[in-house]
Amino acid sequence: MPITNTNRRPGHLRVLVADDNRDNAETTAMLVQHFGYDARAVFDGRQAIDAVAEFDPDVLLLDISMPKLTGWDVARQIRRQSTRRVALIALTGEYLQQSDRALSKIAGFDQYLTKPFDPMQLRDILQRLAERIDDPTKAERCNAAVDQDERTAVIRRLFIRAAQKLGSANALCEVCGIAYPDCHSYLSGEAVPSEEVLPRAVDVVLDELPAIRSEFPQEVWRSLSLP
Repeated sequence: MPITNTNRRPGHLRVLVADDNRDNAETTAMLVQHFGYDARAVFDGRQAIDAVAEFDPDVLLLDISMPKLTGWDVARQIRRQSTRRVALIALTGEYLQQSDRALSKIAGFDQYLTKPFDPMQLRDILQRLAERIDDPTKAERCNAAVDQDERTAVIRRLFIRAAQKLGSANALCEVCGIAYPDCHSYLSGEAVPSEEVLPRAVDVVLDELPAIRSEFPQEVWRSLSLP
């Protein structure tokens, strides 16, 4: 049964927990309530999407491996459709590899926790998020940083796909007219290319842009002035 507390007080959060393991979902929701926040538990990806409209959460704790819609799918859909910024935290049963962490960024996750996670780690994350609600200027600064991460994720996705299409990173270096160390930094997300270099990579994957664009919030795509 969904767990909920409708007494929302200033500085507190609404937290939606989505996990197909009912025990995990309800236990985590009760833990969140113990920290003093409103909480609700749902048990698959489609329920999570429906609950966002009804419950209007500030934070979503999303298990990655859920039926019907995975955590990745839910995150991408929420980022495309939501009219306000909702903090997304990925819950995974295994340690995330570097590629999975990058995918978390691309999907729109802000943070990730490996199960079983330390309850105090979750408490600290929620406390920081509650402080962002109390201090709008802090929220703006945090959102600006997240948006920059998302822009970096878009560029990294474009460069990776361009390198795959050309067959190698070296071929992409030649097309873009850049040195290999620079190309590697763009592929890893450690740096972003100049306004002159980015369009050259975009030209390589021009026919795939609609599909790539659908993976990201449209405001982030527009901020890069991409086609």
